[in-house]
Amino acid sequence: MDTLVLLHTCPHPLDASARFPRKPVRYEIFDGPPAGLDDPNRLSAAENARGFENNRLYQIGCCEGAH
Repeated sequence: MDTLVLLHTCPHPLDASARFPRKPVRYEIFDGPPAGLDDPNRLSAAENARGFENNRLYQIGCCEGAH
């Protein structure tokens, strides 16, 4: 599934500091294996399981035209 991830290093708007320390950001992008039915991320919360199921249904196109 296509995913858009946004990262920023802006100061928090409620931070009263007059100076913002700049620090480098490092990130890695890689393909991971598909999550199995026993994947800890799937099993850690009921809402996670629903999210995996919703993505599965989206991928097979069963809900085209649904709003």
